[in-house]
Amino acid sequence: MTTKVKFPNSRMASISMSGGIREILTRAEEMEREGRSIIHMEIGRPDFDSPKCAKERVVAALNEGNVHYTDMAGAYDLRCAVADKYRRENGMAYVDADKNVLITNGAMEALTSTFLTLFEPGDEVIVPAPYFSAYADELAIASAVLVPVPTKMENGFRLQVEELKKALSPKTKAILINSPNNPSGAVLTRKDLEAIAAFAIENDLWVISDECYEKFLYDGEHVSIASLPGMEERTVTVAAASKTWSMTGWRIGWVVA
Repeated sequence: MTTKVKFPNSRMASISMSGGIREILTRAEEMEREGRSIIHMEIGRPDFDSPKCAKERVVAALNEGNVHYTDMAGAYDLRCAVADKYRRENGMAYVDADKNVLITNGAMEALTSTFLTLFEPGDEVIVPAPYFSAYADELAIASAVLVPVPTKMENGFRLQVEELKKALSPKTKAILINSPNNPSGAVLTRKDLEAIAAFAIENDLWVISDECYEKFLYDGEHVSIASLPGMEERTVTVAAASKTWSMTGWRIGWVVA
């Protein structure tokens, strides 16, 4: 007999409570404790250690007593480092540590905070499919509606403006892009992003750009859509230390907007 779960609020009713990658990870870790050899392919965890310099610096910080509250936006020196990175590497000359950078508890808090800030209940967000499964849960928490648009293998799973046009409705508030993409690995080209940017400007849409995997490239280049003309004021860029520096458990993420 199946027992129907009663949720404490309506937002939770639209969130799948089982069968996700975390449940697979939990079972895999149980098997490891039993002595089994497991190859992890469930979560985005690099197969190398965090940088030695980062580990040494955090030990030093603890020993120096650097264990207290920071500014609400995050530690100032870290915000300065993030701002410098985006000016230097991503062509976003406008980024200022005091005005445009927010440090978060990983990219998940960055995304959830962004969704809660931008969206009213019922707002629609266009998301290329396949997509990272947590997007659906986070948008549900914000009472927004995920509108999936298909991407095709023959086009390298890259988002096409023709599909955006089909998904557009009066309730559309934003486009969520993820390049390089988890799980497909698709990388949007500069030409792709210029077309998406023109579509967003024409229809007065926000663009949320998840760039956690920006350094995971076999060829081509990573382009931040916020660096394109007219996109500075309508783009929220999200990233983290988790992937590039294999610091998944450190929970260091950020928003640049």
